[in-house]
Amino acid sequence: MTEEKTAHGKTSEALSSKTLECTQLTQQVADLQERIAAEERHRQSLEEKHQHARHALEHFRQSTKEQRDQDQRKHD
Repeated sequence: MTEEKTAHGKTSEALSSKTLECTQLTQQVADLQERIAAEERHRQSLEEKHQHARHALEHFRQSTKEQRDQDQRKHD
């Protein structure tokens, strides 16, 4: 009977240990998923800023070209 109680105690401890480990790993997975989501939002934000900068640069280049063309026509 004592051997059974000892074995049961060890099995119970092992189960508790594995349950705790599983809970900790589940939390780590959730934390990492949140971090990935935050990084993705940051990436999208940077992509949008880059897109706006490209449009602004293109607009500036077009305006400069139009101004040069206009100045050239006035000069001719």
